[in-house]
Amino acid sequence: MKKLITLALVSLSTISLTACVIKPVSKNDSSSSEAKMEQKTSASSKESLSTGYKNALEQAKYYLEIFPSSKEGLKKKLIESEEFSKDEVQAAIDEITDEVDWKANAVKKAETYLKTVHFSKYKLLSHLSGYEKFTQEEAAYAVEHVKADWNLQALEKARDFRKYGNRSPEEIKKRLVEFEYFTEQEANYAIEHLDQ
Repeated sequence: MKKLITLALVSLSTISLTACVIKPVSKNDSSSSEAKMEQKTSASSKESLSTGYKNALEQAKYYLEIFPSSKEGLKKKLIESEEFSKDEVQAAIDEITDEVDWKANAVKKAETYLKTVHFSKYKLLSHLSGYEKFTQEEAAYAVEHVKADWNLQALEKARDFRKYGNRSPEEIKKRLVEFEYFTEQEANYAIEHLDQ
């Protein structure tokens, strides 16, 4: 306790001495004084960001190695799951933006989805840009460059409908076209191969 009181007194003494030494500012000195103050504030902001920023940057790089993400999706994950500040996350994202191929990430994410979810082109585009927060351009690039057999995607979705809903082929085809946005040709392929 004595050490804390001594430390507090020393701090107060230092502040008092500093206040006595500060010279008054004339009108001519005020602009240079304000500029110096802004520099000090900016430097202290960067210092306070530095640890959080470095951790956010490290975490962002880690996530991108494991989970192909959009820029906005990565920001959300770092802020909400990892609880970094918006400024720390923005600084980290700004640092890696030129290093990351966001379109390639969109393609990787599309490939991941198509292995399990079975989307039509439209549904995949919608999911990538809506839920995953890729830009419209990145999502469109992914849909055009992902290696997918859309007929097989329709067939797998039709099998899911049959397995979990016990629907007739006509009902399945209607769902494929009207709700899942497969083309008529893709839906026909799925119905023709449903029992194979």
